[in-house]
Amino acid sequence: MCHLKVKNYQDCLKDCSDVLDIDSTSVKALFRQGKCYLALDKWDAAKESFRKVLELDDGNMEARRGLQSVRVKMQAQKEKEKKLYAGKKLFDGKDRPAPKKAPASACCDASAPDGSCCPPPPPEAAAPPPAEQ
Repeated sequence: MCHLKVKNYQDCLKDCSDVLDIDSTSVKALFRQGKCYLALDKWDAAKESFRKVLELDDGNMEARRGLQSVRVKMQAQKEKEKKLYAGKKLFDGKDRPAPKKAPASACCDASAPDGSCCPPPPPEAAAPPPAEQ
């Protein structure tokens, strides 16, 4: 509890983990773990911790508020990203370099007896064999 109050979240998570190793149904440890994850912006882990608390104690209002806080923070992040990327084309293809063409001398052999230039393209995928009846 002390680590949580002084915002020493990593140590608090370690303490919660130690308690949960001994008693995996400790509502207090799960709740505090959720609070730490929420403070560290690890929303999925926080959501999971708060859900476990609610599985064990359905009437825990603090866990319900914690779960609501996770939803609010996730929604705020989504809105922030939406504003950040609004109206921007991120993948319009303009940044891609044009494919390089091999010089004619690289594949053409003027001394070829039939005057051919470059090997033929690979054959298309063969049609599947007809089904036997």
